[in-house]
Amino acid sequence: MKPTKYSSSSQLRHGGASIEVVLATAVALPLALVLLVLGSKMLAYAFAATGGLVTMPW
Repeated sequence: MKPTKYSSSSQLRHGGASIEVVLATAVALPLALVLLVLGSKMLAYAFAATGGLVTMPW
């Protein structure tokens, strides 16, 4: 009897990598969106603060 190339345990875990990719994407995309929104707000506050300092009368 010739042994098969893949054992039954590796066939059961075959879809594990695709699930990991889906879960990583499901976590990374909302996190990237939050960082984008917060980053733009932080830049707006920094721009307002710099503008306030530059235009302040001496």
